Amino acid sequence: MPATRTRDWAEIDFYAVLGVAADATDEDIGCAYRTLAKQLHPDAGATATQAEQFKDVVAAYAVLRDDKIRRDYDLVRREISVRAARQTAGTTTRPAPPLVTRPTGAFRAAKPARGWTRGRAWMAVIGGALTTVLGVVVAVVVVELRRRAGDPGVESDPARDITLAIVALKLLVGGPVFVVLGALHLRGRPLPNFVVFPR
Repeated sequence: MPATRTRDWAEIDFYAVLGVAADATDEDIGCAYRTLAKQLHPDAGATATQAEQFKDVVAAYAVLRDDKIRRDYDLVRREISVRAARQTAGTTTRPAPPLVTRPTGAFRAAKPARGWTRGRAWMAVIGGALTTVLGVVVAVVVVELRRRAGDPGVESDPARDITLAIVALKLLVGGPVFVVLGALHLRGRPLPNFVVFPR
């Protein structure tokens, strides 16, 4: 229904449409809606003007019955009241903040990526170096486990050893990649074409 669009909230007072106060309870709003619906519903023999009023009543009820939408509507109405008070008092020395045009729960676009900064480049170098060291440690553990597989108290577990070897390989490949990318950026050299980071 067109009257439930946020941009229309500034033009219509849904509380006045239902004939309730702004602090009315959900029960008061429901009772007022049912009373008006019985009077203005087209099936009850309402005139064309009353049928148009019924659309506003339905729109008002749709907004005011939902707590979240009602809170957003009240926020829009409050901003309108503040603007009107500033204009009548003549105290507007700076432009008023923009009117809320969407509910607070609406989708917000993600912030654009900032790309590589000097701090991120250093984090890549340090993180890559630590990852490489961790890969060496895991590789040494795997070799030591394989070497001592027959000793008493050390069980032979090929699945464990293969899993640890794969982890070591990933760390030993990934760590130097981060070090190289961070170092290239710190030196101001262009990154390779296959590296698609936003600048």
